[in-house]
Amino acid sequence: MYTTRVFVFAAIIVSPTGCRTPGPSSPSPVRLLFEHALNLRDTTAFRRAVADSIIFHARDQAIRLSRAQLWSIAQPILTAFPDIRFHVEDEVVSGNGIAARLTFVGTQRSAWEGIAPTAQSARD
Repeated sequence: MYTTRVFVFAAIIVSPTGCRTPGPSSPSPVRLLFEHALNLRDTTAFRRAVADSIIFHARDQAIRLSRAQLWSIAQPILTAFPDIRFHVEDEVVSGNGIAARLTFVGTQRSAWEGIAPTAQSARD
């Protein structure tokens, strides 16, 4: 039996120079990162969204990463789920940090974190 799954996780991205405040018609850095850069595999949007050095919080860890390291961390999931689509559900900006609650859906086409591909798609 296949269970439909929608993954939810929290990410906090902190820039040493503070969060970039979007203009009135610009997406927030979190939306630019997930809904533009990662959904569209747009490296220009990725560079605009992510500072040179960030602190990434996930799975009860805080890790200092370069922009290039964050991009390389994203590659296995983008490869395993080639049709993945991220959606920012909520975001909070405080000081120099942004917290976001995300959902993402996609079809697993290759192994990811030791899980064999299912070729099944999670749907909203």
